Amino acid sequence: MPKARPKEGRVTASEKPGPVPPHGHCVVCGRSVGAGEALCSTACTEALGDQNRRRRRTSLFIVGFMALLMVFYVIFLLPRINS
Repeated sequence: MPKARPKEGRVTASEKPGPVPPHGHCVVCGRSVGAGEALCSTACTEALGDQNRRRRRTSLFIVGFMALLMVFYVIFLLPRINS
């Protein structure tokens, strides 16, 4: 029986490179970065800032909306319940 050939593009055990050096991945795009780094470029830094601003704005909107609902509840519904 002939020996099976590895699929094209696969790396066999004898061809594997040495151990992978310590590294991390960019939190925005996923590219490999040095150990202890979080971002790979200024573009990713700006993108992360934009994401954080949008997230903060959405959170503030939700909290504000909930506070407004509570105020309406106290002003309009609570007096009717107590009478």
